[in-house]
Amino acid sequence: GESWIVVPLAGALAVWCLVSRQPRGALALVAVTAATLVLVVAMKLVGQLIGPRWQPHWDYISSLFPSGHAAMGTVVYGALAICLGRADRRLLMPAATVAAVVVALLGAQRVAFHVHPWLDVVGGVALGAAALWALVRLWPSGGLTPIGVPASTLAVALIVHSFYGREIDSARMVERAAHEFRAAVAARSEEHTSELQSRLHLVCRL
Repeated sequence: GESWIVVPLAGALAVWCLVSRQPRGALALVAVTAATLVLVVAMKLVGQLIGPRWQPHWDYISSLFPSGHAAMGTVVYGALAICLGRADRRLLMPAATVAAVVVALLGAQRVAFHVHPWLDVVGGVALGAAALWALVRLWPSGGLTPIGVPASTLAVALIVHSFYGREIDSARMVERAAHEFRAAVAARSEEHTSELQSRLHLVCRL
């Protein structure tokens, strides 16, 4: 579920679709992956704003609901299984089984390392599964050719090279957005209080 793994993999799958003359599949993959990432960040932002009342483990921003690793792992590894199935129907079930095992191990690892409780992992998997459903709806048919595998492999290498060491830090994005929101609310509240004090002062003078 690490972003420097799943983002290049999603890009490679999109390249595979393009090489196989499936632009609709490429667009669907990019849109679904991006939407999942945005939703994860947005939900973590809401959890950060709500605070410890609903998020007892909120001290670590990345540990907020849902598990981004579980969500992104589910959608990208699931998309890989779908693409393999589009290239050869016989690969669909084995690939889907392997993807499910990888996601399960990923979720267990997040729980074992005390990064997320099971509820967060289940929520992330549910979000990723919903994204896969959207992917199938947006791209209902279309086969992929095995000739696209070398191009996809090259795309993985190039994207990993550009992203490596610059992992998308969604936790920092959430923390920064929450800080700016709270600062704006505090400034507005201070302005409102100052205005009330000025009015009271005028009333007292009258």
